[in-house]
Amino acid sequence: MRFSIRRHSIQLAVVAACGAAITLLFHYGFAARYSLAEFGDRHRQSFGTLTRYSNEGAYWFIGAIFALFVCYALGYWLGVKPSPHFTPLLRRWALALIVIGGVMFNLVLLPMYPADASDVYDYIMRGRMQALYGLNPMEDVPQQVAGDPFYRFVSWRRTPSAYGPAWEILAHVTTTFTADTSRNTQVIAYKLLAVAGYGVTALFIALTLRQIAPRRLLVGTYLFMWNPLVIYMTAGGGHNDTVMTACMAFAVYALSRRWYVASTLGAVLGVLVKFIPALLLPIIALVALRDLGVRRWLRYALVSALIGGAVAVVMYLPYWHGIDTLRTERRAFMYTGSVATVARHWLMPILDGVTDLSTSARETPNSRALLANGTLVIFGLYYLSQLIMLLLANQALTLNPA
Repeated sequence: MRFSIRRHSIQLAVVAACGAAITLLFHYGFAARYSLAEFGDRHRQSFGTLTRYSNEGAYWFIGAIFALFVCYALGYWLGVKPSPHFTPLLRRWALALIVIGGVMFNLVLLPMYPADASDVYDYIMRGRMQALYGLNPMEDVPQQVAGDPFYRFVSWRRTPSAYGPAWEILAHVTTTFTADTSRNTQVIAYKLLAVAGYGVTALFIALTLRQIAPRRLLVGTYLFMWNPLVIYMTAGGGHNDTVMTACMAFAVYALSRRWYVASTLGAVLGVLVKFIPALLLPIIALVALRDLGVRRWLRYALVSALIGGAVAVVMYLPYWHGIDTLRTERRAFMYTGSVATVARHWLMPILDGVTDLSTSARETPNSRALLANGTLVIFGLYYLSQLIMLLLANQALTLNPA
């Protein structure tokens, strides 16, 4: 017994040491080297431009990322992975360390310049378009307010917002309260939105695991909250993905509690931030069909459709400008450094007769359309196959409940 307590105390010490190391790495490797206070007046910067493409800068970046993931792995393998053997008291201490670590990592990265990602400035610009200029970010474009002090920081100047109304409402509210503050303060305000989404996501991950797999609660919470990439993209880059994942995590938690209407509404709210959570809706419906039976399922579907539809209508109303409001093709312009870019360079000479690799996506409509629609079809077929497998598994479980 004494040996077991000592071993678990060592595990907690390992988690604490890894957390301290990650905090220092985030500070000295990123926040201090790429300070928002120092570089905040520079627009559209990368780690390369901030370090003048020096070898030292590259070594620091690669080394810091590598060290972060080493600490993350050590914390998992030597700290929380044997968590099923923890006593309830040690579980609480371990969970407290995980939460404290997540808070510290985000706080350390808040004052970092969002290098390699100008998305947060696009969010701010579209919030300002609403709050200061009375424009519709889902119809109008930043180029219409080129005199705004944030305009030079924006990357997508001729493209309407690709996000849903729920996010644009959050942006509107955030800018309404911060428009008179400094540029860096506004950046941090939007980063805090992302951090809030991170916290809510972690909360519902933990609650879901407590509901369906309590022995994995520590591991699951740790793997999300201490993931260096999640922290870097959230507090470092200020990306709004965590606002979407918060809705998805709530939908999964509600599904684990068999609150099917609430689960559906959580997914719908996520769709109103970004469209990815739409993939959850058929899964929720299939699980509900298995548990409720046809008659009760029809009632669930009707209630969900009425409430979800009402929420969508209310949120879209301030931004509605016709059916184009719902179109997602605008995202076909929003890639510059991905596999899709490489594929477009290969397809441009064949489909558009263009050989200049610097040609924009707008000027290569055929290759752009093939990539946008072709990848959607491929993914749709794969997703359909997974839904069929889920349906068959549900049927098998219904016929053989034991």
